[in-house]
Amino acid sequence: MTEESFYVYASSLIKACKETGFPLRNLSSLIVKLKGAGVMSPVFNFHFKSLTERENSKRKIYKPVYELNKALFVQKFFSDRL
Repeated sequence: MTEESFYVYASSLIKACKETGFPLRNLSSLIVKLKGAGVMSPVFNFHFKSLTERENSKRKIYKPVYELNKALFVQKFFSDRL
């Protein structure tokens, strides 16, 4: 797994909601619950250039970015090393 795998834009969460049929009106409360449960936390000084370039291609737009809790990926991390 790359370091980039642990970050997600709010716009990606919106896209996932649309794809799965989750009501967008409930997204804010879902984000609050995920943050409260320690699944993700906001990142304020985000400088991961490749992710920013991919999401914003030709224009600079600053969107909320969240870091996923790396502890959730422990099994995946160790299985990749075997």
